[in-house]
Parts: sequence; C-alpha cells; structure tokens
Amino acid sequence: MYIKYLKYAVVDSLVQLGVSPSQLLLANIIISFSHDRKPLIGGYSTLGKLINISGKTVQRDIKQLQELKLITVKSGRHQRNANQYMPSKKLKALC
Repeated sequence: MYIKYLKYAVVDSLVQLGVSPSQLLLANIIISFSHDRKPLIGGYSTLGKLINISGKTVQRDIKQLQELKLITVKSGRHQRNANQYMPSKKLKALC
C-alpha cells in the first residue's frame, strides 16, 4: 500500500494520545485518503492484509480510534462489509 501524503503524518500528536503502532498506522492511512477527498473503504480482514496484521486487530484498533473520536465509520453491511473510514475533525486538526 502506498501512502501518498506521508508528509501529513501525525505521529507526535497521536503518540501523546497513547495509540498503539498499528492504530497510528491506520489513522495515518485514513488521513492520507482524506487528502484526495475519498474515504478509505474496506473490510477489517482486507485492511489487515494490507498492513500485515490480523483482521481482529484491525477491528480492535478501529474501535479504539472511534473511542478517541479520531475517526468515524460508516457501516458497509449493505456493500459486502466494506466499511467507510473517515477522519474526524479532531484528527484533521492534528495535521
């Protein structure tokens, strides 16, 4: 997977919030997609394969990022379980 906008990576601020390395990676991928005005779309297992972690870990990480109010998730149960992940205003403000 190629993260097009790596210069917008928000590492320091997210580390201060106490996120794990996999959560940090997911948050930066989600914010990278938003710079093209596109949501990140995919299931947990698909995202896990792309960043070499299990789908269950992705599910836990997404839940934690939602609890921190860094991302929003639009359910994709009507579209083959392809959820849409979008950065919140809080995550965009960290850039």
